[in-house]
Amino acid sequence: MSIVLLDKVAEQGSRAFLIPITAENIISKSRKREVMICRRVYINLILKNSDATLETIGEMIGRDHATVIHNRREFENAVGAERELLDKIYNACKFVAIREFRGLEAEESIRAEIMNKRADRAVMIYRKKIKELMEEESGKVSRLLAAVKRHTSIDAGCPGFIREKLRKEVSEIVG
Repeated sequence: MSIVLLDKVAEQGSRAFLIPITAENIISKSRKREVMICRRVYINLILKNSDATLETIGEMIGRDHATVIHNRREFENAVGAERELLDKIYNACKFVAIREFRGLEAEESIRAEIMNKRADRAVMIYRKKIKELMEEESGKVSRLLAAVKRHTSIDAGCPGFIREKLRKEVSEIVG
């Protein structure tokens, strides 16, 4: 049994529900909603991060393997407010479970992967913004080139009023 993980789930459950939840509550026979949600999180953290069998996990919490299976289904099928609570507690505890069952290297690797995904998302957002700006500027440049073509194709020695019209048009386009 992972005491560190159990304590972390109890701590996060207490924060989420604003009531005291202890590690003992989670492994007790209690059927209070808050305790059952914390128990589901604890079971699923162990299922996803360890090689423990269903029977072993059941023994850790004083239950049988069928209870572990039921809790896994309830965790996966949760919706609405319960889904939000499960995710909130789960996400707050997942790195403790990873470190506990897979080691520090796995935790660091997963954290790096998350940071890379966030960086990739930021790069995509910036690329999209740059593309939009370039398209906007491209329109200005196209209009500018068209204006220059119109006014310079007349004659290299065009009169001053045409040059002035060109300057005015260019300054409107450029902003």
